[in-house]
Amino acid sequence: MGLDDSHIIPVLVEKGFSFHHTQPNYLMMTNWLPETPSRLPRHYLGWKYPAGASEPGESIFDTAAREVFEETGVKAIGKAVLCFRQLAMSQYENVGDIFFMCVMDAVDDSKMARETEEAAECKWFTREEIKSLPGNLIRDFHHEVLARYDKWKSAGRPGCHMEPCKLAGKTCNMFYVD
Repeated sequence: MGLDDSHIIPVLVEKGFSFHHTQPNYLMMTNWLPETPSRLPRHYLGWKYPAGASEPGESIFDTAAREVFEETGVKAIGKAVLCFRQLAMSQYENVGDIFFMCVMDAVDDSKMARETEEAAECKWFTREEIKSLPGNLIRDFHHEVLARYDKWKSAGRPGCHMEPCKLAGKTCNMFYVD
């Protein structure tokens, strides 16, 4: 709703609506009607790599490991940053976004979840299965990321890997491309 309609917010809250997201000139409110936790999508519907925002104090690899576990039940550790994407403006006005694509090693995939609050389904795909998915179920950049992974893997190099370092008395993570 735009600012001109903001006077009806108390009425909508009284009717069970809650805030989905807001920007300087509008507010999105939603109301999940079933008696189950809301599953209204906030993201693209289709197959995707596990992803999500960092918690305060998390490293890139810690975030990736947590998100992989939350969305799939698979325990994994970060190995390298394969690539990253930057959007100067995301779907929310005046908010940028940087998305890191990490190479992960599965430590334990014996408890892969079939359904979580964040993902309706998860599964391992073969390359052939990925290539045969229709365009509405997987985005083109997923195919490009796999091609870049193959190139990185065949080069036999460590890639963009993380090493802790000290900076002004604080520990930080440096990422080196080798």
